[in-house]
Amino acid sequence: MQTVFDTAPFRAQKRLSAWQDAICEHYAIVNVQQLSDEFYCGQIREGLLGTLKYTMASGTPNMVSREPKHLSVCQNDNIFVQLVQSGKCDVEQRGQYFTDTRGRAIVFTVAEPYTLRYQQSHRSVYVEIPREELKKRTKIENLKCLGSLDLGEGTGRLFHDYCMAIYRNYESMSPAERELVGCHLIDLFVMAASRKAPEERLEVDIKEARRSAVKLYIENNFNRPALSAATIAKENGISLRYLHNLFEDTGESVSEVFWDMRVQHSRELLRSPAHVGQNITEIAYACGFNSSSHFCNLFKLKFGETPTEFRVRAAREELSN
Repeated sequence: MQTVFDTAPFRAQKRLSAWQDAICEHYAIVNVQQLSDEFYCGQIREGLLGTLKYTMASGTPNMVSREPKHLSVCQNDNIFVQLVQSGKCDVEQRGQYFTDTRGRAIVFTVAEPYTLRYQQSHRSVYVEIPREELKKRTKIENLKCLGSLDLGEGTGRLFHDYCMAIYRNYESMSPAERELVGCHLIDLFVMAASRKAPEERLEVDIKEARRSAVKLYIENNFNRPALSAATIAKENGISLRYLHNLFEDTGESVSEVFWDMRVQHSRELLRSPAHVGQNITEIAYACGFNSSSHFCNLFKLKFGETPTEFRVRAAREELSN
């Protein structure tokens, strides 16, 4: 992971203001107040897991306040999950108060005011999850602050351990692996949140969440000729039987999903002037097909015309416009 900010190079008197600027840049627009007499010290390390941002921040006692006036400068509508590794943090949002310690995570949103009070020197992991990613996996349209998550057992413990494993192994992962790990981390968060008390329970469909993660994987890999249901199951860490079970109530098999993505993408290439120099076979191979005849048959079955007929018609329509 990359160190994106450290107070060490700054003069002692400038460190607190530099820390506030760093928090505003890497998290959200806030005010920062020092809670000790010593000169401030802090560091932020950052990594990306696809659409997720994963950071490890440490610092001396301070209070972070996101006030109503800051909401007009809202860079995003994301959800933060804070996992304290040392020290503790008192969190307040929407009139709710929580204490974040090593056995509990606090979940809050930047879309509303909040206060984070670190009474001691601290070190915490922050997982920043885009709201849109949660919407794909939940039935809640307007997700608010979720409160706390128990990290001591079950999926909460798995979520915590997965977060720590990411920190230890981040540098050894490829960008594609990090993106897949990010999808898995969201799934674990959703499962952990679904175990809350009934009156606080986050309405989730775990099967739908897992299916969304697999579909994202297919979108990123559909043009691989060797892609198969077995490959998808293996690279997503699930059994082939479970993979088929994920799609059994959708009306299409997992194989139909990636073949459909291939033929849909081929249609876009056939329509695109940028690919006019490619013949039908080249486009078929670019989309993951091993056989041009299979491609032509599937294309006609899907769209009612051959790839050549579609390309001629699309070119004529382009000229007429």
